[in-house]
Amino acid sequence: ITVNYQVADSDSATSAVQSFDITVLGTNDAPVAEYSLATDSSIEPTRIDASGYLSVSESELDASGNPITITGQLSSSDADSGSSASYSLIGSDIPGLSIDSDGSWSFDPAHSAYNNLSQGETKLINVSYSVTDDNDAVDTGSFSIKLTGTNDNPTATYTTDLSALEGATDASGNALTLNGQLTASDIDSDASGFSFSLVDVDASGNISPRTPIDGLTLNADGSFSFDPTNSSYNSLADGDSQVITVNYQVADSDSATSAVQSFDITVL
Repeated sequence: ITVNYQVADSDSATSAVQSFDITVLGTNDAPVAEYSLATDSSIEPTRIDASGYLSVSESELDASGNPITITGQLSSSDADSGSSASYSLIGSDIPGLSIDSDGSWSFDPAHSAYNNLSQGETKLINVSYSVTDDNDAVDTGSFSIKLTGTNDNPTATYTTDLSALEGATDASGNALTLNGQLTASDIDSDASGFSFSLVDVDASGNISPRTPIDGLTLNADGSFSFDPTNSSYNSLADGDSQVITVNYQVADSDSATSAVQSFDITVL
């Protein structure tokens, strides 16, 4: 910066112009992380809740029935002209979240790490990131994702095949019934209230309530018994056998149902 100046005496006589220079040496200014969910054009405004969090449901589907992926673009500014910026996640990896060096990011709410969220349960995911310029100056920023759990279907797990002797009785003449307990699991943290039922599955995979199986009693809690002395099996000749396939489903307290599971009872 060149500074030109003159001096005047009391009679207004002025000197020739004189000058001196001031040299300003540049230093690197750190970038400024400026990202805001509210100003990200990739984010639907309706997804930002009153707290400024990105709101999304676990296992949410798009209009075509496909699992959604939320995407966005981090941003920053730098007073230095011509500087570049590189972004990265701070801390441990966050399941379902990826941040590329150019600041583009995506989040998959259907990641298996969140399957244990029960219906309506929320999890706040805080995302901290850094922005670094080409001279290694750094600033940090953050945003938050509020993930709401959905109900996951239970899984029917009992598959043990059984056998019984037709007409078998004990020494007192009482039927030797088979007794068992169907089992199920549910990844939701509040899973409870399993209810079991018999079903039929046709050749096209359609499921319908099953007509009773002779000799078999299935209770809603999954306990069951089978009476091999039922008259329906009296026609079995010595050495013959009949295989009864028991198809069943389990429903949770929110009425979500499992895939069909089965086991066989062989009457000898």
